This record gives sequence, structure tokens and C-alpha cells, in this order.
Amino acid sequence: VVSSLSCYQCNSSHHSNCLEHLTDLGKHSLQPTPCTTYGARFCIKTTGIYGAVMGITRFCSAWDMGNECQFLDFPDHDRIYRACVMTCSKDA
Repeated sequence: VVSSLSCYQCNSSHHSNCLEHLTDLGKHSLQPTPCTTYGARFCIKTTGIYGAVMGITRFCSAWDMGNECQFLDFPDHDRIYRACVMTCSKDA
């Protein structure tokens, strides 16, 4: 019997329901999908600044990227942002 990992897979730049904290939106909810990444054993969620826009990505990975958050500041304004990477090894 072969079982595959299923992860939420999205990019908030392209999917409005790709949120940091997923909520049940009924038929519009993001659903986990089987990973097609070779050797995928982990589900990854990142939050941070991408191209000057705060965003979320969720994807499958063959690598454990750990769990860590950092605070980032930029010299051109006074805001401080929290960037995180979170890894899990089960369907998520």
C-alpha cells in the first residue's frame, strides 16, 4: 500500500483564500491536495514579504525547513514584519 502526502498548496498572490490561518469557507475552502513533488515528506507554510507585498505560500517539500520566525525591518519605513517558516510531516 502506497500512501502519499497531501498538503495545502497555494500562493496568496494568486489565491485569495490562501491565508495564514485557514478557515472553513464551505465549497470555497482551500483543500489539501496530493503532493507531486518528488520525495515530498513535508508540508511547508511561509509568511513574509514577497516583492514588497505581505504574503503566504503553502507547498510540498522533500526537505524539513524547520519552524522559525524572525522580525524584519526595512530602512525606508517604520514597520516591523514577522516572517515565518513552518514545517509539518503529516497531511496539512
